[in-house]
Amino acid sequence: MLRIGTKEYYEAYAKISLIDIYNKKLISAKTIGKESPDIQDDLNNIGIEVTRSSSNAECMTDAITNNLFNKGYKLDELKSLINKKYKSFNGSIGQIDNFNYISPYKGLISTSTTIENIKNRIIEKSKLFYDHYKIYNENDLYVFTGNSTLNICDIQEVIDNLQNIKIPFDKIFINCIDKIFILNKNDIVQKNINTEALRNYKSEAINYKE
Repeated sequence: MLRIGTKEYYEAYAKISLIDIYNKKLISAKTIGKESPDIQDDLNNIGIEVTRSSSNAECMTDAITNNLFNKGYKLDELKSLINKKYKSFNGSIGQIDNFNYISPYKGLISTSTTIENIKNRIIEKSKLFYDHYKIYNENDLYVFTGNSTLNICDIQEVIDNLQNIKIPFDKIFINCIDKIFILNKNDIVQKNINTEALRNYKSEAINYKE
């Protein structure tokens, strides 16, 4: 069983979601667990590197959400548990219309910051490509953002910011929780993920075995 928030969990989640929304043949792919790339499908000649664009604060918020939210805790109980288990958490937690919410920051999350983080991670992985990764006929990148507020215009801005950068990946998948954007050169396809599918991805990733 994989623990939520680990490298292995995200690699399994990426593979499971791609089988559903992109290419069912990836069921034969293996999650390698090291940068070589992370998901390798020798049968279909596809390699996929998996990464996260989130800041440390966003990663911690993601872990708190996965481990403590939707477990029936009242707001005061949540705050107490967070103070005990995540002492360095410096974001905000509260309630709107009887629904608990959490944010990695005290104020509003900046979309421009998220876009910049995605761009920087794509550039970082592109620089590693030829020296660190096994090269396949199709070489892709899967980026978890941890942000569901991004829209297709924001993703277009990511592309615009990369115009002068040599990107070696054939496709880039940008996971925005309830939607995954597929970047193929200058083309963007948006795949919406419903609640049931999200639940299945999470469950299958936790219980993932090769």
